[in-house]
Amino acid sequence: MGKENLECDRNRLLASARDSDKVRTCSVDLFWKTYAKSWRPLTSSQMNALTAALDEENVYRNKRWVALPDAKKGVAEDVHFKRLEKIFSKVTALAEKTLSGRFEPARRTTKFRCRPRQTTSSEVMGASHKVDSVNTRIDSSYPKGSRGLLGSARNAKIKIRRTGELVFTADALLTGEFKLFDTRADQFDNAKKTFGHAGHAFYNDVGRIVVFAYTIEGAKMRLWCHTRSHTGISEEFDIHTNPSMFIDFILFSTYASLPVLGVDTTVRRVIDSDRNIQYQFDFYDRKTNVRTTYETTRSIDESSAMELYSRSMRVFEVHLVLGDPFAKKRAFGKETFVLRDYYVFSHVKSEREIQGGIQHQLELKGVWEEAKPHFMRIREDGAVWIPRSEGAVRQTVPAPHEKSEPYEFIDDDNPAGSGPSTETIRTGRSHRTGQSSLAYPNAVEKPLSKLHEKRHMRTVYEQLCIDLYKVNDPKLFFFAMSQVAKILRYMKLAGYVHRDVSPGNFLLHYIKEGGSLPDLATISQTSREDWVTIISDLEYARPFLEGSGHDAITGTSFYVAVEVQGQRYKFGPNDRADDDNESDEEDSDWKNPHHFSYNPYHDAESALWMALDFVFRKIPSQKLDLVTGRNRRAIEVLREYSQQMFVPAMEGLRSSASQSIQPLDASR
Repeated sequence: MGKENLECDRNRLLASARDSDKVRTCSVDLFWKTYAKSWRPLTSSQMNALTAALDEENVYRNKRWVALPDAKKGVAEDVHFKRLEKIFSKVTALAEKTLSGRFEPARRTTKFRCRPRQTTSSEVMGASHKVDSVNTRIDSSYPKGSRGLLGSARNAKIKIRRTGELVFTADALLTGEFKLFDTRADQFDNAKKTFGHAGHAFYNDVGRIVVFAYTIEGAKMRLWCHTRSHTGISEEFDIHTNPSMFIDFILFSTYASLPVLGVDTTVRRVIDSDRNIQYQFDFYDRKTNVRTTYETTRSIDESSAMELYSRSMRVFEVHLVLGDPFAKKRAFGKETFVLRDYYVFSHVKSEREIQGGIQHQLELKGVWEEAKPHFMRIREDGAVWIPRSEGAVRQTVPAPHEKSEPYEFIDDDNPAGSGPSTETIRTGRSHRTGQSSLAYPNAVEKPLSKLHEKRHMRTVYEQLCIDLYKVNDPKLFFFAMSQVAKILRYMKLAGYVHRDVSPGNFLLHYIKEGGSLPDLATISQTSREDWVTIISDLEYARPFLEGSGHDAITGTSFYVAVEVQGQRYKFGPNDRADDDNESDEEDSDWKNPHHFSYNPYHDAESALWMALDFVFRKIPSQKLDLVTGRNRRAIEVLREYSQQMFVPAMEGLRSSASQSIQPLDASR
């Protein structure tokens, strides 16, 4: 069963990457310039000196790595590729000898292990996880004594079976997948496993900005960089005939700094006083270089982190650390806060800036004081910066290089079928027109997505709340919905649209004096007057009049307005028969498929879908048990109907489904 779950997980992540059109390929040189900008490949003179030393030591000679002969049938992958350990060891040792001014043992950040038959318990919709090689951190990100502990910090591990050594998944910074021969089926399998590992690594490590990997089929190698924006892949190269490219990778994987290897050094794991393993998150003031640290006490939500290309939003309950955050015995502030860690496109303003704009407009309207309780109190907010000691660099996820090309996926239904022998760059009409080609069966051609840089954001709120996804009590839910309508009115008065109205973005805050937040089992026993509804996650919000006329789809699939899904208007002025032709043309402008902008009524429609979703699908079973006879049958019919209306698809959900949804038969 574990193997089946692992395969299911890999297929899910591969399909997500393929269907999202967010995989790009480029030359090896552009790969380094895009995904490891601060890493300096060897100069020509440095490379010549090192390759001469490798030749002298009989490591690389006559255009071949001596330890790695051509693969032969009958030789196991373990036996063949384990020889890479010798190559890595020799290259690094000779680099430290030949280029000692740049490379030395003390500067190594990772240790290379090849074919250890690694297995780790998976927490990403699968029972196990395997890779062929791994570069692990020399200095673990986990404090001593944290093995086996519980807490909000994830601690999945890799067991290296040859030695019995346990390595934390978060310490595995680069991985490799190998095949003895260069067939389409081998390429497809390596790609699938690489996407599977990326999903596993991202989910199990909140401190992972990017995930590097490489694949080898025969002697053909490709470099991979998975980000929260997209995946970048280098063109393939032969490690024997292009030794400099392979050498640069070996040195990069061994000596690159942790931030360059994709590690967020502003988050770390600690052991609390109850022997639980927790995260600490740092906020740096770039002007004063003062650090403020918050420590987690529990995880509130990490579901978004399961997807490769997402905001990767994680929410934690935290306390302010007083004094030295590295001390074994730490002091904390009394207040409980909420920390949100996530990624947004670089052009998006911070939540504090967006909320400030809304506040300013409501102050001009004279209604801010009555609206204020429905907005979050923001304590910390902004982009994540690495401290001055490490370069004062803002953490960003790069966009693909402008010269990169869409990546052509091998047909998973027939990986060994006819066609090119390698996964190729899309050419021909797709290259000229910007249209993506049909890379897999039943695909629909659509314009190639433009992928943007993302920046890493972190926000701390003063209110600890419950989101409406977790509220199952009808009395409390519809009390909250009455305030959702009120909040959306404030947004409209301010001239803003939220663009992601959904249960996760409206929260209930418990305001009873002296009372702590009730648990989910007891909230139905509270009074409605003890709660206030708050709007959150404003990163998609913007002034309505700043719409571009071709807004991208934003929102949560179950609740997106029909027009937003279809990206065109469906409701407009009625045609009038007595109007002249010119007037008819003016009235039909709203139907123009090339112009669409999000408006406040789309937010209002999303709120309606929230209410219908609750009525159709979320009434608690204990409430349903009180309904009998014809009314019970009516509820069952509504639930059947809801299965056609609420499906996890962002584009064309109800607009396309409306062709097949049958009208509800009231007589049933």
